[in-house]
Amino acid sequence: MTLVELQMDDGLQGDFTTIFSTVDRDYLIVASNITRGHNYRFRYRSKNVNGYSEYSDTAYIYAFSTPGAPPAPTFTSATDTTVTLGLTQSSTDNGIAIAGYELWIDAGNDLTSQFT
Repeated sequence: MTLVELQMDDGLQGDFTTIFSTVDRDYLIVASNITRGHNYRFRYRSKNVNGYSEYSDTAYIYAFSTPGAPPAPTFTSATDTTVTLGLTQSSTDNGIAIAGYELWIDAGNDLTSQFT
């Protein structure tokens, strides 16, 4: 039987603290005290009847997820050859700055045309 001890820091490069000890696990879900936008350090070690191993190399995990969806575009004006839309930024970046937006348009000739 092997014991695994997982440690993490506070996301601000502070001291490591033990957050989990378990027996015979291939993965762990860490879901407490995480702040989006912080860079966390993790390491672990194992223990058997002879004692603890050295700690693993440190993994750096940046806590973020995909940004929130932006609101639907709004119609502003149109001419024979152009359509002007109003766009609003996403309400949340979920921990990392939004790098860009992508606008898709269909042919506009019926309800089955494909977006490009």
